[in-house]
Amino acid sequence: MIQFFKSGIYRKIALIFAIIICLTITVTFTINKYVLLRGFEQLEENEIKNNLDKLQNSITLYADNLNNICSDWASWDDTYAFIDNADPAYIASNFADPYSTMRPLNIDMIFFLNTRGEVIYYKNFDPESTLEEPVPEDLKSHFRPNSTFLDFSQSDINSPVNGIIQIETGIAIISSNPILTSTGSGPSKGALIMVSIMDDEITRMGTLVDKDFKLKISNGFNFSDKNSSISFLQEIFDQENIKSPISLKNLKVFDADSIVYYSDNTYRSFRLADDIFGAAKIVIDSEGTRDIYKYGLKEFRNLNIIVFLSSSIIVLLTLLIVNRSFLRRIATLSREVRLIGEGKIRRKDWQSGGSMKFPFLKKISI
Repeated sequence: MIQFFKSGIYRKIALIFAIIICLTITVTFTINKYVLLRGFEQLEENEIKNNLDKLQNSITLYADNLNNICSDWASWDDTYAFIDNADPAYIASNFADPYSTMRPLNIDMIFFLNTRGEVIYYKNFDPESTLEEPVPEDLKSHFRPNSTFLDFSQSDINSPVNGIIQIETGIAIISSNPILTSTGSGPSKGALIMVSIMDDEITRMGTLVDKDFKLKISNGFNFSDKNSSISFLQEIFDQENIKSPISLKNLKVFDADSIVYYSDNTYRSFRLADDIFGAAKIVIDSEGTRDIYKYGLKEFRNLNIIVFLSSSIIVLLTLLIVNRSFLRRIATLSREVRLIGEGKIRRKDWQSGGSMKFPFLKKISI
């Protein structure tokens, strides 16, 4: 084997095999990077999108559930009569213990309004202290005729209004239903409004996707524009006192309402959602670890190592086999021919076959 490295032809063959190894590793690395690793990145993106969909759907289902409760109370003869007579018996029957009535239904505020926007009755409990609180002024400002919550015309009498709203106590789900008879007929006597603060539900919804989940308020950002997305991220990072600079290469824009920002081990995904007034002001913020990408990166590295080791072993075994079965004999022949030319092998020796490894030398004559 030592002769292998001393021979020029051996070195050339070794160089050719080394080039083959380098080309094999380069091609494999490139294919793995743009096929295998990109495939894992796509799986990660799909998971992030699915998680955002799950969170958004959870909010929608929660709003629908609150709306169903509100609709049951609003379309009821007792409620219909209560708006006119403010009968204390209605309160005694349904709100003798307001907190016990409202909290199992995840209702933090309830308002009975007539068509003029006047509050006939309300309850507003702080979920932490269980104490009654005044009506938030920013919510009260919407209690007026022909507003979003009091626009129940005869032609659209059974159309409720529900969705996300930002009020001074936090982000909430609100539902407003026309007060009708038990048969759903009118005219409407006003609106029954129920409000559920999202704090506890945000935590619960985050467990659905096993991610850190928040709801935020945006300031007119448009994710279809990367500059706007960068400004949005900068605002978020400033609020959270994150000093890391924002890099465009780490930003992925899914569509006009969804973006994701990657770091080495984690990601932050954001989706704009419409509030109850139809403006894209609510931001769904989900943070998670890049488990799929890290697994793909691990497999990417392992596969490249396996290709390198297997290629090296195959080349070494090939060189050994070629050396033993062919090149060693060529080297022996070359050496004996050189010795014959130098007269260092006698005629009778090479006529008898020299080293006897090349019987055809017996046929050589001078």
